[in-house]
Amino acid sequence: MTIRDHTLGGPEEARARERGLVGATWYQAPLDRRAVTVSRVHLLIHGAVWATALATASWLPVVLVGLPRCYGIRLSFVMGVPQRLGLDEDVLDHRLNSRTILVGPVLRFFTSNMNYHVEHHMVPMVPWHRLPDIHEAIRHDCPAPYPSLWAAWAEIAPTVIRRMRDPAHVALRPLPPGAGEASA
Repeated sequence: MTIRDHTLGGPEEARARERGLVGATWYQAPLDRRAVTVSRVHLLIHGAVWATALATASWLPVVLVGLPRCYGIRLSFVMGVPQRLGLDEDVLDHRLNSRTILVGPVLRFFTSNMNYHVEHHMVPMVPWHRLPDIHEAIRHDCPAPYPSLWAAWAEIAPTVIRRMRDPAHVALRPLPPGAGEASA
């Protein structure tokens, strides 16, 4: 469905039937009224932003409201994907299936300290602003953190390439000597 369909209240049952959509496993009719309302509010906000930009002859409203989505989605990919990609998925020990990546304060703020991903899973109820403290407290029991995003991606790229030939291949994260037992 498109935003147009949501804003208009979704495809009507008759239109859906003539398009052959009724009976399809993915078709959901009718749309929840809340989804329609949220879609309309979303469109109104963006329309108001563009109207303000045109009325003031300034790109500032568009930059402040529209562009964060454009660069935010890229930041989400660059910071989110390395947290698990290429690591073993079939282990319960979060020290072995997620990464801690050391990044600067700006990236830490914009990602709510999710670069401390091992710590986030080891102690999930801790608020995001305390994750660096948890990192310091449990670092002796965890694999060494990656010193940068580049270091994480440098491990991920060859791992993904090798997984194309050998689906069982994973990047191994050795625990430090004296660390608690890893659970399989």
